[in-house]
Amino acid sequence: MANCVIVVAITAVLFTNVAIIISFATPNWVTFQGNASTFCDCSDCDCGMWLYCRGGFLNDGSTDNCHWFFSNNFDLEMKLP
Repeated sequence: MANCVIVVAITAVLFTNVAIIISFATPNWVTFQGNASTFCDCSDCDCGMWLYCRGGFLNDGSTDNCHWFFSNNFDLEMKLP
């Protein structure tokens, strides 16, 4: 019985780790109903779960025009209710 519990626990840990890696590796873009500027504080940007990009992503794949939500001393998070 203990072997079964160990196998299930290891499987759950591996699945959780893969899910965490996928969640941070993908941009997870959100489509907003209405005005995105109420969330991102900008009118010409695309908002994701982890960053916002002014003018969208660049064609060369770089994120030079993007800013992380967690930068600026968690400014966005402090504004949330």
